[in-house]
Amino acid sequence: MNPALIFGIIVLVAAIVAAWYLARGTYKTGWKKEMACPHCHENIPHESKFCPTCEKEIRKCKTCGSYIVEQDGACEVCGSRHAGPKAVKYFCPKCEAPVPGNAKKCLKCKEQFWSPIVRNQ
Repeated sequence: MNPALIFGIIVLVAAIVAAWYLARGTYKTGWKKEMACPHCHENIPHESKFCPTCEKEIRKCKTCGSYIVEQDGACEVCGSRHAGPKAVKYFCPKCEAPVPGNAKKCLKCKEQFWSPIVRNQ
């Protein structure tokens, strides 16, 4: 066999093994555990619905999957407006800070409660 062919086969096998090893390591470590808040840029858990730092809602565009930063609900990437503001908002009974609808504790004042205050917007 030609030495250049043998060398090419060895390089190809090494590249395949390296790609497999890197892909396996990324899958096991769960590389999507944290993300930056699109409003204040603090690290937050990946699937958060609200940022615990700036207390703003984290929304994604249903068309392209980009994060919606503007308050009017318009996507900056594709221009879609179907992801507008929600009609119902939830607030802490003590400090009236916005909280997720299923919250049992306020992110701002740390007050525990049975149910948040619901207001139609």
